[in-house]
Amino acid sequence: MNETIEKLPRFSFSDLYTYDECVFQLAEKKAKRFVEPKSEAMIVGGYIHALLEGEKATSDYIVNNYDLMVGNKGKKNEGVKVAYQRAEEVALFVKCTDVYKGYADAEKETKFAIDSGKGYVISGVVDVLKIDHENKKVEIADWKSVASFDESFNKETRTYDAWYDRAVEQLSLYAWAVKQMHPDASDYALEMKVVGFTKTFPYNMQIVEITGDMESLEMSTSVDVVLAKIDNMAYAINDETAQDYYCHACDCCAINKKFKVIQTTMM
Repeated sequence: MNETIEKLPRFSFSDLYTYDECVFQLAEKKAKRFVEPKSEAMIVGGYIHALLEGEKATSDYIVNNYDLMVGNKGKKNEGVKVAYQRAEEVALFVKCTDVYKGYADAEKETKFAIDSGKGYVISGVVDVLKIDHENKKVEIADWKSVASFDESFNKETRTYDAWYDRAVEQLSLYAWAVKQMHPDASDYALEMKVVGFTKTFPYNMQIVEITGDMESLEMSTSVDVVLAKIDNMAYAINDETAQDYYCHACDCCAINKKFKVIQTTMM
């Protein structure tokens, strides 16, 4: 990667979640003034992904997060917390499915960083990428561990979203990124899957399949929408007014004393 791209600010699809939650928090993150504490849910999700990637990824993940994954440190009953033992059960459940076995020869955790041409880089990690040059086909998959498959309330749009709604946008962005990295596959057939699985027993799975072709990505509404969202986000947090948009509820707001002030009048 050239030095120019290395120096540019980076934005990923997951940054959109932070942006929707709190513009101030994202601005502080990008300025390296705030590092979000790792919650147990975040570490469990990352552990499941590492288990699905392979032995080396799992070993590296445990080494990097060992202190957070172990309970009762220094005591006789020191050991891995129950949440991570269950994560191993979830990963085993997924590994026994046909959909996982079908990606045995696919690339895992493919990283990308693409210059937007607008002063920032679009980055991300594709969970599963399989390019079949013989049959001219690109396959992309994203693993999603979820609490349930019930609809969730979207505060921004004031609507109820399916668990996979944003994941479909994410896959569209990843397909766009793959096309930039592999122009020789720009006319291949495209198959994308969002593979969702629950984190509690009895484990369940839902799969959303999207088919098309790489060539029509340039005309895809999903791709246009997500690129426009990232562009708007990149512009907004570099504006001085980003410092004035707080959620008043996140750790970043609390640390920076961005307390909510409720004004009322005496009755």
